[in-house]
Amino acid sequence: MTDKRQRALSELPHRVRDEVQHLPDRLRDLREGFRKDPSVFLSSRLVRLGLVLLLAVLAIFVVNWFIGGLTPSTGAGRFEEPTPWATLYVACTNPDCLAHSNMQVTMDFDQWPLTCEKCEQQTVYRATRCAVCRDWYAQQAGQADECPHCEVRAHQRAAEQTPDRPQQTGDDAQDPW
Repeated sequence: MTDKRQRALSELPHRVRDEVQHLPDRLRDLREGFRKDPSVFLSSRLVRLGLVLLLAVLAIFVVNWFIGGLTPSTGAGRFEEPTPWATLYVACTNPDCLAHSNMQVTMDFDQWPLTCEKCEQQTVYRATRCAVCRDWYAQQAGQADECPHCEVRAHQRAAEQTPDRPQQTGDDAQDPW
């Protein structure tokens, strides 16, 4: 900073104190001038600035009201109570079943595993969606996070790709050529 700017900053508290000291005199002069000529009041920079700010705030409220009138109502409003229920996607971990569904439970639910509706075994856990095949699957605690649907498809592709060779008999079994 330059020396002039530092001097101006150091004099700031003194200038503010002087302005505050002379404020009652200036207000008295403004009041007397308003009595003589009311148009003097509107020519003051402070009054014009206050009116501009008041009009800006009023314009913001009008625009907000207008936008609120254009948007549809949201029903009960912002003060809705949270629901005590949660929707969970669940799936059976039984490799022969692999059924999935959704269910509603209380928010503090922790009674795993659940009974499967299809195979009636206690093998139902919270499900996740496979990023590859987009099927729902679940895994038990401690198991690897692998989609059983993708594993079944991989085994089917591997079985299709390996050709069934006829069994060789006789001398050809010893000599593969």
